[in-house]
Amino acid sequence: MKKIFTLLAVLLLSVSLNAQLLHEPFTYTPDVALGLSVQSNGVWQKVNSGDSILIEAGNLSYTGLPASTGNRITFGGSGTDYYTSFTNQTAGTIYYSFLLNVATVAPLSTTGDYFTSYIENGSTTNYFARTWMKSDGAGGYLLGINPGSNTSNTQWASTALAQGSTYLVVVAFEIVAGTQNDIAKIWINPTVGSPEPTADATSNNSLSGTANDPSTGIQRLLLRQGSSSAAAGALQMDELRVGTTWADVTPNASSPSLIADPTSLTGFSTIFGSPSASQSFDLSGTNLSGGSGNITVTAPANFEISLNAGGPYSGGSLLIPYTGGALSSTTVHVRIPFPASLGTVSGNVTCSGGSATANVGVSGNVLEAQPTVQATNVTITNITDNTFDLNWTPGNGSFRIAVLRQTSASVGLPSDGTNYAASTIMGSGGTTGSGNYVVYNGSGTGPLTVTNLFPGTNYTVTVYEYNSSIAGTDNYLTTSATGNPTSASTTGITNLLTQGFFTGIAVPQFMGSFTGGTQNRIPTMYFAKISGLAPNTVYKYYTQAANTTDFATTATGAGGSLLIDYNTTTTTPVTYTYVASGSFTGSNYSFLTSDASGNFQGTFGFIHTTNSRFTKGNNLYPTIVLVDDAGGSTSPRYRFALNQSITALEFSTTADAVSGSFIQGNSSAVAGNLVALWRSVDGNLVATRPLSMTVAEIAGSATGWIGSNVIVNYNYNAGAWNTIMPNMNEDGIKLIQQINPLNGSVVGCNSDADGTWPTGPVPTSDPANGVTPLAIDAADAPLNGGTCYAILPVTLGNFTVAKQNATIKITWTTQQEVNSREFVIERSIDGINWSAIKAIPASGHSTVAITYNAIDEKPLKGMNYYRIKLIDQDNRSTLSIVRSVLFSSQYLVLVTPNPATEFININVSGNNTNEVYTVTISDMSGKKLIQTQSSNDVLRIATNKLAKGIYIVQIANAGKIFTQKVIVQ
Repeated sequence: MKKIFTLLAVLLLSVSLNAQLLHEPFTYTPDVALGLSVQSNGVWQKVNSGDSILIEAGNLSYTGLPASTGNRITFGGSGTDYYTSFTNQTAGTIYYSFLLNVATVAPLSTTGDYFTSYIENGSTTNYFARTWMKSDGAGGYLLGINPGSNTSNTQWASTALAQGSTYLVVVAFEIVAGTQNDIAKIWINPTVGSPEPTADATSNNSLSGTANDPSTGIQRLLLRQGSSSAAAGALQMDELRVGTTWADVTPNASSPSLIADPTSLTGFSTIFGSPSASQSFDLSGTNLSGGSGNITVTAPANFEISLNAGGPYSGGSLLIPYTGGALSSTTVHVRIPFPASLGTVSGNVTCSGGSATANVGVSGNVLEAQPTVQATNVTITNITDNTFDLNWTPGNGSFRIAVLRQTSASVGLPSDGTNYAASTIMGSGGTTGSGNYVVYNGSGTGPLTVTNLFPGTNYTVTVYEYNSSIAGTDNYLTTSATGNPTSASTTGITNLLTQGFFTGIAVPQFMGSFTGGTQNRIPTMYFAKISGLAPNTVYKYYTQAANTTDFATTATGAGGSLLIDYNTTTTTPVTYTYVASGSFTGSNYSFLTSDASGNFQGTFGFIHTTNSRFTKGNNLYPTIVLVDDAGGSTSPRYRFALNQSITALEFSTTADAVSGSFIQGNSSAVAGNLVALWRSVDGNLVATRPLSMTVAEIAGSATGWIGSNVIVNYNYNAGAWNTIMPNMNEDGIKLIQQINPLNGSVVGCNSDADGTWPTGPVPTSDPANGVTPLAIDAADAPLNGGTCYAILPVTLGNFTVAKQNATIKITWTTQQEVNSREFVIERSIDGINWSAIKAIPASGHSTVAITYNAIDEKPLKGMNYYRIKLIDQDNRSTLSIVRSVLFSSQYLVLVTPNPATEFININVSGNNTNEVYTVTISDMSGKKLIQTQSSNDVLRIATNKLAKGIYIVQIANAGKIFTQKVIVQ
């Protein structure tokens, strides 16, 4: 969701009168990626995740105000909100001002959204004095004020503001005793140095119709990125001031002024019995009264100050002399002394003199001593798709927290002085960092059951010991220990984007892409099989295309979807539905139903856009997103990426590997059928893949199929087809096939031996026509007859091998067979040298699933590898994937491959009673990295996220322990 820039500041307010409580010139280091919280060292606290508000070099200025001494902030994207705490205000008026420049107005909505507010004491959701921004519909924008949450009660200033201009904005919030009577005001471009004028807009709680007063005071300020946005980088802000009087926030350049930089020092920490490390701020002043005098700097309770880093420190006040009405920049050092009160300590270092004031907020913690022995032997057991049990051996801390994260998430260490709420519902507890959830906080141990986990996902749990007596004294031990942390994967299929369950049957090598800002849209089609679904289940689905950086995330790529409703479509011609942005809301999806084995195969397609994923030369993996229709969920259950990628080509006349040319043709193909182009006359997926695949058109317009922005000269005739061919292809186009989109059978084709089609003639070797179409005449390629090769003689489904007493049983299933002759079973002891051991006759022709079985009566001792050679009537063949089984009458374990890259297989033989065994993978220091359980003969464990090196794999079962070193490359 795009968001509008918002601001509020680190306001360390007090109830004293005539005091400037904050001056924020944003004197932080600019960065194009790291946000305000990082660059300010925690002065600004993040509320959530997303794109950050950034520090940008340069500043804003306004006539009469003192010149800015720092940088400015800018809205850098969408997402993150910020807040900071300050001394609670229960009465009076709080003012703040800032300089605002909106560089781009166009993205703003005419409804608007709020971008600043106060937050009630102790809350993160109760907002007051919300400052709004909206477009005026005529190229400018308006600012408004609302004391509460009712959008319709926002009071707008009447003056339209211009983009690119800098404005001084002042906001005030008056806390009035009673209910529904607090007052919020806004001024735009008031005269600096003048008394408080009439506000440009005023609103109060009585307008909202609800009693939403801050019952406990105002203690935080919010920096918010809202939902009606300006474009990234469009909003700039600078020179934030906060005070309890009008003069505090509209100082004249010649007014007495004290400037503290920074205005907040946080994160002081020490163990009870010793002082903390010191921090410092710089104090300077101008136009100070009396010519010469002293600035009095006073420390709050539980803090002490000094003009020297090494001391001496004082818990009272110290004097800093000034002359000539000016105070040169002077460094003041601050620390927590000993003794100081246990727990959280905070206050304001006050600076006053020369008719000017400045405050610096300070806060920190006095902690209990840290534990010395960390928790050990963390275990993850009773693993299911969505739950598992945790346990551990406690260390010597008074308490401990268990923190759970997806292993792909970065480690977030607990912060001393913070006590975390815990929940065994993953994602509901407190967080020690992004994605690091606290699932336990107490003085004991497990077992505890964690729920709401994602299937097929690897998790890491870490237990941290800590000591604490009262709030704010929590001191965490963050070192690792034996068996702490530990990791394991849930069962089932992950809902993150993954491969392995979406297999290409007919997938093109190339697809079209955009050229500059021109989309040049054409369809990209493919025929594929989905596996791993629940049997006989209706699923909603949509399609896109992704790159490898999307893998293992919730992203599914980009592009529009071309969808067939398979629950209503049983015969050709088929009708496609175009969806610009797939989702499981509205009508942005279609339907399919899995078979009794949990599989489905059919035609899928997508349309490229100008998304950067479709940049020329990129390899795109078609994706499909599914959810069970019966559950009514709008959240994806499966995100599958195809096992084959398609290379994006730009429409260009350039002779290189990332350029292609437009090719089209008229034909008698059935509307909605697939059209595949090949570089050989015997195009067959057993040997290769088609160059490109598209659809045969319905007469009329392509906009119903592929939306807007189609390539110029797109052929809309019934049966016509439009696609791309690579410019680096000396063979040209020698075969064009028409394919039934429902079952993948070839129903027509035409070929040309030299790639130069007669009518024209039309040469297709190494084309260089770019967006100008080469047109194949219908007389040369009607596609409604011919002697054609099937796209596959056999579509192989499940293939398994398993021990059966003293033999090996080999089982496989075909989803369809076209022109098939036989299956030859080949065996190997090393996976390199193969020999045929059996031949099984094939059905020949079938459109339903057929299961075949064979027995190897004399398996070899040790590891046996098997594969199936699929042979058709023309003696063309293809090989299946390889399956393996460890054969032994004794209990035997073998880990393969070794060295490993993506995975290892734990092969267990002699486990005749299906006993559960535990697999533990540790590094050479003994640190446990992965632990999981199984009773299967073969267990596959992913190793692609392990660093290269040597690991110890231990398999334990009923007192038997097998250990093997494995190299991960």
